[in-house]
Amino acid sequence: MKVTYTKFIQDINRSNRFETISRLEVDCSDYRSDNVPLIYLKKRLRLLDCTFKNNKEVKFVFTTHQLDEEVEVWLDNSVFEQHVIFNGIEESNEQKINIRIGKCKFNEGITFTRGYLNNISFTNSETKSINFFNYGNYNRIEIGTKNNDELEPQNKIRIDGVELSIKDLILYVNNQDINIGSRKKSDGNLTSINNLTLEGNNGGDYTVDIQHTKIHNISIDSFKNKGELHLSNLIIEKATNEENTLKLVESRLGVTTFKNINLSKFDKIKIDRTDLSTLKTTNASFVTGKNNIELNNDELYDLYNDLYTAAKNKNNKFEATEYYKASKNVLLENMLLKSVNIIKSHRYIISYIILVTAPLSLSILSILLQSKFLLPIIKPLGFLSVLLLVLPFFIVDNFASILSLQVSKIYSRFGTYFPQAILSTLIVSFGFFSLMVCFSEYHLEVDRYKFIAYWIQYINPVHKVSFMDKIIEGTVKGFSSNPLFVFFDFVGRIFISIGIFETVRSFRRFV
Repeated sequence: MKVTYTKFIQDINRSNRFETISRLEVDCSDYRSDNVPLIYLKKRLRLLDCTFKNNKEVKFVFTTHQLDEEVEVWLDNSVFEQHVIFNGIEESNEQKINIRIGKCKFNEGITFTRGYLNNISFTNSETKSINFFNYGNYNRIEIGTKNNDELEPQNKIRIDGVELSIKDLILYVNNQDINIGSRKKSDGNLTSINNLTLEGNNGGDYTVDIQHTKIHNISIDSFKNKGELHLSNLIIEKATNEENTLKLVESRLGVTTFKNINLSKFDKIKIDRTDLSTLKTTNASFVTGKNNIELNNDELYDLYNDLYTAAKNKNNKFEATEYYKASKNVLLENMLLKSVNIIKSHRYIISYIILVTAPLSLSILSILLQSKFLLPIIKPLGFLSVLLLVLPFFIVDNFASILSLQVSKIYSRFGTYFPQAILSTLIVSFGFFSLMVCFSEYHLEVDRYKFIAYWIQYINPVHKVSFMDKIIEGTVKGFSSNPLFVFFDFVGRIFISIGIFETVRSFRRFV
């Protein structure tokens, strides 16, 4: 059956019931863009196996005519030879009109403008382009079909407009170019999306570009990106009565760029089975000190390693340093958690540190006071501290690794801060030098200011063990023959060498 566009609209408006129009051929030659009739929706309208011919463009303007209940427009297995524009002109329509498009073909594309509509579903259909332009409020927009790679790809999806607001935007990408937002906009005119979801496959010749948009939540789920994905200049707005969330789940990001996005605005970041080693970030760093990433320690370590690799690949030394430091912190925490219970308790850890460092503190105090009053306490504590240092190697899992990581953290924040490395080296060297001279009682024989020169010599890790023997006159026994002197001299060399290594390592990180 053939009818004109005007007759088609009139027939719809005369109906007061559920309407199914099938096998209709509509001639749109009489369509005029300056005089578009309204379609008064009563309950439900279904177009089945219809064909719309002639004219370059045709517009459907819907209104519910003050109807309280929701209505649905269902386009099913129909063909539109011209560019189709959908419009819901009344703001009261935004919670009422649902448009469902399935198994349709739009030869010249489809546009929603001034769309005060509720839900839009576009599935199993072909089109040259899908556009959402100025002035519109949408509750839910769903484009594409999940887990369906057999359909012909749509050439382009474009969503951009002044005062354009979308609550839920779900895009099942099927090898197509997608543009959301424009290149330059003022904050007041940005497209606003509460929840953005990307799923599907992006082929090698296609680009998904999302920019200059206000967004609350982003979910990239089961997304295989062989083309390019760019997220830039996004404003993360605080969601009302809910947490802002970024989800990267079971996705292969490929060439993905985050640019000018304040990721710290997200209350939660969930990353699951997604490799970030190829991710490129510019002014969009994952905050390492904020507990907003929902991962266990093993997964968090892998995440920071991926981010470190990505930052290193783009030669961003600042980000690489932060992610490297964060990964080592997580690794250390993970090892501590997996060790024996004694090391899990902060109380025991503090007690252990106090006992191990007590001889060091008392030795420094004894030197400053130039007194042997503390020697009876220092010597037994010294033996106890040596025992305590050795004991964890036998009772704590991975203690050697834990010790090396902890030492690196104390010295230089894992090789990232050379002023701390220099200061730590000086403090540690003075501590071991104090132990060495206290156990030999050297500080009781010579003025305490005179051994400063020997401390400076001691900082050189290749000094001779007998470098202090020459100051003893009239004695047969020198310091180099004192076992404790030699022991602390040897241990001190090790820690001084570590300090020098950490200093050079941290200094070179930015060079």
